[in-house]
Amino acid sequence: MMFMKRQLSLIVVALIAAGLWAKASYPPLIVGKVVGVHDGDTITVLQAERQYKIRLDGIDAPELSQAYGQVSKRFASAFAFGKTARVEVHGVDRYGRYLGEVFVEGRSLNRELVKAGLAWQYLQYSKDPVLAKLEREARTQRIGLWKDASPEAPWDFRKRKK
Repeated sequence: MMFMKRQLSLIVVALIAAGLWAKASYPPLIVGKVVGVHDGDTITVLQAERQYKIRLDGIDAPELSQAYGQVSKRFASAFAFGKTARVEVHGVDRYGRYLGEVFVEGRSLNRELVKAGLAWQYLQYSKDPVLAKLEREARTQRIGLWKDASPEAPWDFRKRKK
């Protein structure tokens, strides 16, 4: 047992030295042209001949096959496609996508989607009071998906589809 612990310790030291144990490194800022909009909360940005798949941090938009999924995607496309975006990167998700806030012409796509009633604040990952306020206002004003009597959150929709 002691031998295994020592081997494990040596492996960890080697990984740290190689820079592989540390939290995944990512660029803090990506600036480039939006070349793809996959759905309401995932886009692709081209910077210096490299494509970055970006998951909008703090929000969850309806799935494409869900009510308002296509509307959310069209909104994100009209807002960002073909334009220069500045992405403040906050991390990397379990699928290898960069998590960040996307700004186009100084406006946050993340916040604009919630404000338009086309995305939820993703409470499992976000405690942002601005997103919370925008969602409350959209709900109160019955904007976008909040027009429906009981809209289904994307995380519940995905769980139900499994």
